[in-house]
Amino acid sequence: MGSYTPPYVGTSGLVINSYQQILNYIVSGFQSIFGLNVYLGNDSADFQMLSILALLASDGNNLALLVYNQSSPTTAVGGGLSLVVALNGLQRLVPTFSSCLVTLSGTAGTVVNGGVVQNAVTGDLWNLPPATTIGSGGTVTVTAQAQQIGAVNALANQLTIINSGLTAGWTSVTNGSNVPTLGTPVEADAALRTRQAVSTELPSITISAGTIAAILATPGVTGINNSPVLGSNGTPSYENFTGGTDSWGNPAHSVTFVVAGGTNLAVATAIYNNRGLGVLMNGDISGSPTSNTVTVDVTDPNSGIVTPVSFLRPATIPIYVSVNAHPVAGGTLSSAQIAAIQAAVAAYLNTLGIGEVVSYGEVIAAAASVNSNPSIPAISIRNPLYLGTAASPSTSTDIPINFYQVATGSTANVSVTSV
Repeated sequence: MGSYTPPYVGTSGLVINSYQQILNYIVSGFQSIFGLNVYLGNDSADFQMLSILALLASDGNNLALLVYNQSSPTTAVGGGLSLVVALNGLQRLVPTFSSCLVTLSGTAGTVVNGGVVQNAVTGDLWNLPPATTIGSGGTVTVTAQAQQIGAVNALANQLTIINSGLTAGWTSVTNGSNVPTLGTPVEADAALRTRQAVSTELPSITISAGTIAAILATPGVTGINNSPVLGSNGTPSYENFTGGTDSWGNPAHSVTFVVAGGTNLAVATAIYNNRGLGVLMNGDISGSPTSNTVTVDVTDPNSGIVTPVSFLRPATIPIYVSVNAHPVAGGTLSSAQIAAIQAAVAAYLNTLGIGEVVSYGEVIAAAASVNSNPSIPAISIRNPLYLGTAASPSTSTDIPINFYQVATGSTANVSVTSV
């Protein structure tokens, strides 16, 4: 238990006493005043009072420790961490909603007020604009926003149910393509600490590290393929300094970035301002989807010369998972237990960064994490467990993700069978 010493700042930070050390110190002082024979059993009024005093002192010490730790991005949490990283010009990323283009069909001139459409597969609800008028051709395309914050996905032709706002003259709705812009949850402390650590490389001794730091410091950016800290299978920056095409398909003397979040112009400007002289700012690479290439003209503030800057947006790869699970107490899984497993697996998949492999072992761990007490599990995850990039997966290995891709999870893509 150790003896009591006044709180002090040592080499490892603020050092405080435990509750038990404080209680022992107070009890010792009480006995020195009233004698060793005074009764201080757990049921005595005196001991109860001393325990209350010790708890108050312990709570004060723990608050002091929390306040002390808020001064460093390594130990700060919550609002304190948000304040500390502001010194590096960073802001915690706010949660966003997924958005998708949907086409409404019906009688020309029909006004749909506050409509809501539903995913026919997952049941997720999406809000239409406050007022939408169907065009002269009998259709109109508008942007629908998911009601739930975060990475709510919808594949092509899944948003087909009119949930509310049904109006005479509005007959159908659909989305012609997958969701192009997935929402993001509120940025976790761990992710914000990672961005802060990388941002300190802005005045770095290497241009590559400085460019990566500048991109990550761009408002709205949530990830990049080039930083081993954020994933990409531990690969270095996609910089080709040779005179020929490299093994990744990068052209000679080029840099290729895959960036999630941020406006196109802001990202392109960060790349232009920090890349090396005479470097091609490349987007399309051998094997990458050209549709994900973004090219933006950036004007040099000094010379006025306009330079095209290209980079890639990550291609989302939906991951399908098939889980067999058994309730330890017998019987079959409840709907709540199935939903919990689906949510846990989808949550793991949505934490993966650009280019990060989908780990078979981590998927099993995510499914098993629904057990609040691992030593006394209520649910057993059984073989086989399958992963894949298409419905009805049939493999039991890790899924490699290319450097321009990012895995995404959805509860609708996680099937759970009670065995």
